[in-house]
Amino acid sequence: MGLLDKLFGQQKVDVPRLLIAVARQSETGIVQVPYSVLEAYLRTHGSEHQSGAGAMECLINIDRERFKVVIDQCIFSNIKLKQGETLVTVKSGLDFSSMDTDEIAKVVKEGLSGFIKDSSTAHAASWQVINMAESDYMHGLWANEQFDVTYESLRSQLLSKFTDREQSDTQSSIDWDQFNSYLNDMTIGIEDARHKLQVFHSVAELIIKEWDLTGQ
Repeated sequence: MGLLDKLFGQQKVDVPRLLIAVARQSETGIVQVPYSVLEAYLRTHGSEHQSGAGAMECLINIDRERFKVVIDQCIFSNIKLKQGETLVTVKSGLDFSSMDTDEIAKVVKEGLSGFIKDSSTAHAASWQVINMAESDYMHGLWANEQFDVTYESLRSQLLSKFTDREQSDTQSSIDWDQFNSYLNDMTIGIEDARHKLQVFHSVAELIIKEWDLTGQ
């Protein structure tokens, strides 16, 4: 914390340098930079913004690396910030630059294995991965006024068979907040929306095959 305060407790702020410092040191730090300064920079240079309750998160590219950034005024937290301070969290995803889609999917699927204990959780996890992939991708298309693509048209034969015969199950024992956060954090580095959709679909296919969820 002290180093970050020393580096960035100043009027002119090098925000990219600040974010890199937080990411490299501990992923989370309290910095002596007003929330409004960070918010203005991230609104301009970041993407996929989400905000509310005195906090904001987004994705941003810095020096050819992609990060998830969360800035927080700690309005609903036990953390007490001084005037002009902001709680900053910066996470980078796994480096997939030298891997193809199938290789990435295997890594991500293994990362999710701790959430999958039996066929029931495998079923629920498969649906969640499919839903997350298609929801994010379709919202991107709709934002660009592309309304001619259907969810069904995006799916492989295996995924179509699974989704046609199985219902989504959100009542499983999986902690969905942790699951979603873990999946998103692992794949921060996948910037292209179509590629991310393909990876998520491949992850779901691997789970479906491993647990024989289509009865093949």
